[in-house]
Amino acid sequence: MKGKFGIFLGVGFLVLSTIAAATGNFAVRLDLASKQSPQGQQTAVAASETNTGTPIAIQRIALSQGAATGFGQFQARSNVIAPGTPFNIYFEPTNLTTRFENGNVRASMSVDILVRDAQGQTVAVRDNAWQLPLTRPSTGPAPLNQVYGDLTLNHLTFAEGRYQVVLRVHDDFNGTFVDRTLDVELRRAPVTPGPRLSQNAPVAQTR
Repeated sequence: MKGKFGIFLGVGFLVLSTIAAATGNFAVRLDLASKQSPQGQQTAVAASETNTGTPIAIQRIALSQGAATGFGQFQARSNVIAPGTPFNIYFEPTNLTTRFENGNVRASMSVDILVRDAQGQTVAVRDNAWQLPLTRPSTGPAPLNQVYGDLTLNHLTFAEGRYQVVLRVHDDFNGTFVDRTLDVELRRAPVTPGPRLSQNAPVAQTR
């Protein structure tokens, strides 16, 4: 099941996310998700929770050129971004609390976002900008490994300059969270003028 969400933040900030199940191609995905037999699905009805005892952590976070195609499979990009140009934030969470119920292992993350300018002033903030549920078929309680998040930001149209994008990623099942900050610079690419007519005009030959 896939869902798409768009939320305006302050003035000139739109976040988009696509939520995918374990076999999806975008946003949050579990690689190498194990398959479960139909018989196991019918008999697994009790719910249980697995907690690593450690708060959620982020082992890697990066700006990316576009949507990731798998765990660790993304194209890193420069932090210099033209205003209004879409870009992605890729991250890999660990220590997620999981719940096993009705033949599925589940986890849930939510992400808040805040943007500061070079003077440290908050120019946009949004709680629950992204909701990232995860589900994987399983025959019993199990941790979720190789989880990644892929968040798309569009229309970052503030004035040119340096900004900090702060993400707070929550483990919704145990109440822990982790903050990560990314530095970006909004700057338009210089315009290269096209050739003038005089540069290509043939020169008349005189005798």
